[in-house]
Amino acid sequence: MAQKDITTWRNKPFLASIVLFLLLAIVLLPYYRFQINPDGISYISIAQKYVSGDLRNALNGYWSPMLSWLLTPFIFLGVPPTLAPKLLSILIGFFTLFQFQKIVYRLQFTPILAYASLLTSTIVIMFFALILITPDLLFVSLSLWYLHQVSDPKSKPIKIGIIGALLYYARSFGLPFFLAHFSVTTIIFALKGHPKKPIKTILKNYALTMVTFLVLISFWVISISKKYDHFTIGNSGHYNFTLISPESKGHLVHYVGFIPPPNHTAISAWEDISYVKTSSWEMFSSGQSIFFYAKIIVDNIFLAIDFLFHSSVLAIPILLLSLHFIYKKREHPKFAVISLFLVTIGILTMGYAMIYMEYRYIWLNTLIITLLGFLLLKEYFQ
Repeated sequence: MAQKDITTWRNKPFLASIVLFLLLAIVLLPYYRFQINPDGISYISIAQKYVSGDLRNALNGYWSPMLSWLLTPFIFLGVPPTLAPKLLSILIGFFTLFQFQKIVYRLQFTPILAYASLLTSTIVIMFFALILITPDLLFVSLSLWYLHQVSDPKSKPIKIGIIGALLYYARSFGLPFFLAHFSVTTIIFALKGHPKKPIKTILKNYALTMVTFLVLISFWVISISKKYDHFTIGNSGHYNFTLISPESKGHLVHYVGFIPPPNHTAISAWEDISYVKTSSWEMFSSGQSIFFYAKIIVDNIFLAIDFLFHSSVLAIPILLLSLHFIYKKREHPKFAVISLFLVTIGILTMGYAMIYMEYRYIWLNTLIITLLGFLLLKEYFQ
């Protein structure tokens, strides 16, 4: 009977959030159906190449492939190109909400906190789904899945490695993010989170996860490296890094003039800007360059803080309270999971602060702040 009550408690907030999500989708989709952005055009064009069998030109080192792969069935079935990404984003939003709900249940929120956190996140996720055609919501969804799995002592190393590979296929940033994050969280949970395990078992699981991850991403890394005649995990990072160089004038398309498309079926040069030569920048070549780069990192960190503040005025207080919590309550059962959330925010923010910062890159932080806020309410008032 107790188990049935728990199941009912778990389902009701999630069902309420699903109803709200579907209502928002029905009401808002007509207003956002024709929203388009340059990145979205490229993802759609690449998906059309997969459908037409133009696999060589579909292979693209600038745009990560997973969003285009997921768009391919919609394009194949004849869904209008402007509608297909929105329908896909709504499906990804539903998966994101499902993963968010699993973490809420893992954190053992009370019913009222479960309702509040899920209904709040539903509105945020729908905003992410409709505002832009971008793989960033896909990255958020997979990240929540990964966080749920990595915090579970029963998770299989191979499964975590597979999710890590999917993070890379969603965004090339997923590779350094997963390598750094899984390494740090392995240490955290080995010391504070999971039941004590022999160091040999911990190292074995870590190695198995990393081998799975590296094997699965190697197919794409080898393919794009061969196409561009140099080793690369993705070309977007290099391009974004040139945007912050001292000589940068902004995006190439704004000042270079007409740029030829990269192939005969491309809609514009933006479909693969990798072929346009950009000047390299050595940020450690001189003291002035080091100072310039350090200032950029600091500015990007403050920009990320500003993004969080505008998403919620409570974001900064929640972060400060979370830091206070893990400092004062190191033996608390929730020490590991709060540390995991803070490490995620730190790695995600610093990773993009070192290259280029936009709000959509750190959407994940908004949902983690939501989880932290309600978790702190639960712990401080329990």
